[in-house]
Amino acid sequence: LEFKATLLISIKGLVTMHNKEEAYTLSSPGDHKKYYDKWSGKYDEEFVESENYKYPEKISKLFMNLAELKHSPIADIGCGTGVLGEEFIDTDMVLDGYDISSGMLAEAKKKKVYRNLFECDITEEKVLPTSDYGGVISCGTFTFGHLGPEYLVRVIQMLHEGGLGVIGINKAHYLSKNFDEEIKLLESTGKIYNVKIFEELIYSDRKTDEEKETKDDEISNILTFQSNSA
Repeated sequence: LEFKATLLISIKGLVTMHNKEEAYTLSSPGDHKKYYDKWSGKYDEEFVESENYKYPEKISKLFMNLAELKHSPIADIGCGTGVLGEEFIDTDMVLDGYDISSGMLAEAKKKKVYRNLFECDITEEKVLPTSDYGGVISCGTFTFGHLGPEYLVRVIQMLHEGGLGVIGINKAHYLSKNFDEEIKLLESTGKIYNVKIFEELIYSDRKTDEEKETKDDEISNILTFQSNSA
């Protein structure tokens, strides 16, 4: 019985080939597409469920607390398998999803929460529409091995005047890449206003983990703002 249990654990370890630590080390758009295409079928099980991933719930609640009907449609940046989109099922908001991985988008399509899904590399110039959306959201895309502060402006340009942005940024990534500097520049040049940062745990509820020591890479600095983009 002991040997059998050990064998099952070993097999499970071999089968589970993907994790957030590996994802944090990705260095190119091609790496991202290949990695997430392979992970897509097991992503919800191996990551969302096993890690107690509360990030989508927190992003969506914050957006809905701030939103009006004019903040629809919404662009979900790095939508993956649609776990953030699912949080909007019982709302009147219309969502489009953007992601680099066709495999992840195929999983998102099954959930039937998006109006349209677009496969694109956000790091490329002029691949995103401008002034088309009332809202933009993002969860788990502005993090290590993924998008840095220089890509915030491209997301902002997707919004029409007065559009609402709620963008989750991994706190450790936020600090190491100096997102503060870019956000202050965007605000001082009039591209965004009503700027606020909310701190939330990514993988669990604050009430249940308030006494535990939490690392910065398990915390999100959630950026909210409105757009002056015309």
